[in-house]
Amino acid sequence: MLTNTSMAELYKSLSFFDRYLAFFILLAMITGVLIGVYAPKRVERAFGGAEWQGVSVRKSAFLHSSLDAQKRFFALNIAAHHLIAILVGLIIMMWPVLTKVQYEVLPLLFRSRRLWVHIIVSCFLNWILAPFIMLAVGMNAPNRWRVAKC
Repeated sequence: MLTNTSMAELYKSLSFFDRYLAFFILLAMITGVLIGVYAPKRVERAFGGAEWQGVSVRKSAFLHSSLDAQKRFFALNIAAHHLIAILVGLIIMMWPVLTKVQYEVLPLLFRSRRLWVHIIVSCFLNWILAPFIMLAVGMNAPNRWRVAKC
C-alpha cells in the first residue's frame, strides 16, 4: 500500500501531461461534441460528407435497395477509410503507454491471484455480458426509436 509521502512523490514524478491526462481527454471530448453540435456543416465539409450506407436504415431496406454494386462498394470503401483512421488514431494515442510498460516485470505480476481475478472479470464483462446487452438494446431499438433521415 502506498503511503502519503510515496503518493506525493509519485505525483511529483509525473509530467504535466500525465497529471492532467483525464482532464485533457474530457476537454477533447467536450470540444468535439460542441463542434459537432454548433458547426455540423463545417464538420461535414471537412470530412467529405461521407455517408454510412445501411447504418440508419433497416437491414431489409438496405439489402433490397436500388444501389448497384459499385455504389455499395464505394459505401464500404468510405467505411473502411473511417475505420483505418480510427485505428491509426488509437495506435498513436496508446503508443506512449505501451512503450512505458516494464515487460520484464510481467511474469512476476501474472503470479498474483488478484490480477487474474481482475482479468477474468474484465473478460467476462467485455466479451460475454456486453455483447448480450448490446443485442438486447439492438433488438428493441427499431421498435422504440425513430432514426431521422439526413
